[in-house]
Amino acid sequence: MTGELITPVRVLIADDHRLFAEALEAVLSSEARIEVVGRAADGGEAVELARRLEPDLVVLDISMPVMDGFEAAAALEELRPPPAVLMLTGSNSPEDIDRARRAGAKGYITKDAIAASLVDAILDAALASIERRGPRRRRLVVAARAGDATGDLRRADRRHSWSSRQIR
Repeated sequence: MTGELITPVRVLIADDHRLFAEALEAVLSSEARIEVVGRAADGGEAVELARRLEPDLVVLDISMPVMDGFEAAAALEELRPPPAVLMLTGSNSPEDIDRARRAGAKGYITKDAIAASLVDAILDAALASIERRGPRRRRLVVAARAGDATGDLRRADRRHSWSSRQIR
């Protein structure tokens, strides 16, 4: 990703595996372009925290109790302004990717691709949704980008390597 954020992207993490969520928060907190504003243990809590904290982006695990990631993504789309959603999961099945797209997710990344791709995937998904988020979210000022390095899920390769891919 080639762009410079003037203010950090506000991120909410939703994953029912506490140790994984804590590790993810530690990784993201070390990145100056990202501010972790909260952590949820299930989809219902993610929606409630998003309503209260107004993050720019919510990282959602697909498989969670109370409300799964697909249901939570659809519920987050109803918020005003809606946060961007990045699905984070162990699955790379085409069915899950299609369901994520239908639920309104802007990106999909597998947990095995975290180290190399997560920060860029978060920033790409957040930047892709800035325009529809309204004037308050335009505080995420972005320098001109040199091309699109994310790829498009509709043209994804046959191996279904979906890390850091943007859903349009």
